[in-house]
Amino acid sequence: MLEIEHYYGVDDANDLDIWERQFNIPPREMAPIILGQRGHRCLTAAFWSLMPPWAETLEYANKVSTFNAKAETLAEKPTFKSAFVKRRCIVPAEAFYEWVGPKGKKQPLHISRRDGGFLSMAGLYNFWKPTNSEGRPIPTFTIVTTEPSQWMARLHNRMPVILQDDQIDTWLDPTVADPLQ
Repeated sequence: MLEIEHYYGVDDANDLDIWERQFNIPPREMAPIILGQRGHRCLTAAFWSLMPPWAETLEYANKVSTFNAKAETLAEKPTFKSAFVKRRCIVPAEAFYEWVGPKGKKQPLHISRRDGGFLSMAGLYNFWKPTNSEGRPIPTFTIVTTEPSQWMARLHNRMPVILQDDQIDTWLDPTVADPLQ
């Protein structure tokens, strides 16, 4: 975790003991995210599927796909609109995978930076807790996707929004109305 903390200039780290570094993190599992809060960066573990306030249980994540959110409709969709305006995060990754090949024989293709640095994927987060829960809310998140680059279009019709290092502060700043522009 020190690599992530150093790379992103993290000021505080919370609840990382509930996340274990893995080779591949599927949706609906815990993963690290970076929140920008009042000029500080916080690294925390979060559930990968954005849970809206009206979701009563985690079963919502199995019924409605909220682990990815299309950049083109963030400002319109009720599930994502508020988070897009107020709660943007970074989802750090060493790589992501795209499954390629014929049905039944698909193979994972490892996609990473040439220099080995972190991919800073644009994300949105909410704090959520089950109905009637006495516990504290848990962070949940989604990865923002966009039209693929020319290279990625050969593999898939979408890809994560990957932020350059100089775009991270703008993405995390809630005073910026449309950071995707």
